[in-house]
Amino acid sequence: MIIIHKNEFLIVGIKETFQEHELFIKMPKVYEELERSIQKIQFRKNNLIWDISLKREENWYTQLVGVEVENMPVIPHNMIGIKIPKAKYLYYLHKGDVKEIYDAFVLMYDYALKQNLALDKDEFKIEIHDQKNREYYLYLRLRK
Repeated sequence: MIIIHKNEFLIVGIKETFQEHELFIKMPKVYEELERSIQKIQFRKNNLIWDISLKREENWYTQLVGVEVENMPVIPHNMIGIKIPKAKYLYYLHKGDVKEIYDAFVLMYDYALKQNLALDKDEFKIEIHDQKNREYYLYLRLRK
């Protein structure tokens, strides 16, 4: 695990808010919806899927599933475009099964606690899915 600085980036995708117990049921449907309409998103940098946990309030999570774009295009129906500002992150590359991502984040949270790293108060985190190579780029945003 390392600490990195990430410049601002642009994401276009589907934003939804769920209760924690709904995440494993409803998030796959959001992924499917994005995959059906990904070709409608202009200026994609690639087709890697970004799953961003924008905010957590008690048991409610606001998620954005999308793709990174070079510049803000005309946004397809039922999607949003968002600019994420530059920030510092705890980064980890998970190789293997997508089902193990939760465990990888647990390791990251434990590491942050042991290293006295102050995590973002909204629990902002990023998963970038490279399913072809079975690699997942995981980020926990640190406080400023």
